[in-house]
Amino acid sequence: MSKQTRLLSDQAQQAARDSIESAKRVERQLQIAAQQAQASVTAAQAQQRQLEITDRAWIQVEVAPNTDLPANSLVGGPLTFDDDGTGHLSRTIILHNIGHSVATDVQIRDATVVQPEYATLDPWLPVNEQRALCRSKKYAPYFAGRRRPNYTVFPNSDTKSYELSTFQTKDIPDAPRELHLRLGKPVTLYLIGCVDYRYGLSSQLHQTGFVLEVFGGPDRQGIQTKMIVQPEKLTFLPCYLGGDYAN
Repeated sequence: MSKQTRLLSDQAQQAARDSIESAKRVERQLQIAAQQAQASVTAAQAQQRQLEITDRAWIQVEVAPNTDLPANSLVGGPLTFDDDGTGHLSRTIILHNIGHSVATDVQIRDATVVQPEYATLDPWLPVNEQRALCRSKKYAPYFAGRRRPNYTVFPNSDTKSYELSTFQTKDIPDAPRELHLRLGKPVTLYLIGCVDYRYGLSSQLHQTGFVLEVFGGPDRQGIQTKMIVQPEKLTFLPCYLGGDYAN
């Protein structure tokens, strides 16, 4: 009777061990199946993402002097300064759709940033100002009571927007050596901004950003507050600290 009891006990213990091992095998198989399922999802997402990147709209931004319009037009003419230091910058923003889908709800938001040329210059100011402008959720499709232009840009085509902005230099202090400069105090001028757009049925907003330094000539000639820079001399070059992006 004792041997039979031990035999039954050993069988029960073995059955329990077999059950535990079987449960572990099932758990491992479930883990492998879950990993395979996740890999399949990841691969499908990567494939979908690659397809989206290939087929989507991509807006490339080019900024050039405004030479298409007459000098006496509202948004044409040279870079000028009023007697009170107010500057006026005209430019042409060219939107290239280098993708394969139609870009819709295309809107430009940009601004000019000006600061002293020398000792108190903050090199990160234009990049930080661009981030504040383009990350803002408060951006509205209206400016000065008027609706901003809204464009549709087809693949392999361009759209031009003629822009004019004003900026203030009167609050920039005069350095002692600048008081007698015939052409006024030197300033550093930037054009910052981004282009918002959508494509297809996607509700996601995409952006192309830019930060450009403005020069008075192709050899990076400086700008002073009593000078006039003709459109053919205006030069827009990428900021060396970045600001260009596309998403």
